Amino acid sequence: MKKVMLVVLLALAAPVAAVGQGQGQPEDRQERRERLEQQVRTRFLDMASARLELTGDQRTRLASVLDEGARERRELARESMALRRRLRAAAGDEATPSSTFEELLRRMEALAQREHALQRREQERLADFLSPRQRALFLMLRMRFNEQVRELRGRGPRG
Repeated sequence: MKKVMLVVLLALAAPVAAVGQGQGQPEDRQERRERLEQQVRTRFLDMASARLELTGDQRTRLASVLDEGARERRELARESMALRRRLRAAAGDEATPSSTFEELLRRMEALAQREHALQRREQERLADFLSPRQRALFLMLRMRFNEQVRELRGRGPRG
């Protein structure tokens, strides 16, 4: 699985050279990225379904939770990246007023709260169709998967 993830992540980072189907036009980078992310989510869902011994209904419901969460996480990640850039720029400028830092810190806190709320909503939805044991195993699988992705991206495990 690690090799597959490496290939997918390298493909995400590579310049777009793919050609749209039959159009002869370069494929939009964002569309390509989303398609590859969906393939990674599908492989993760396959693995999780097997390990958790999910029924067909459970698998469908888990896919729904993962897809919805992925959309929200992408948006949160975009906002987080933009905030970090603004914070870096503000910190590098001696003329930045304190009010700017206060506003950026408020926005970062609000973003962290939204991320926490997303995790809570996902856990509540999972509790509707997974046993506590399945939810715990799923959480462990997801943490391991996220660590592998970070390692493959060169960031290493969080300490």
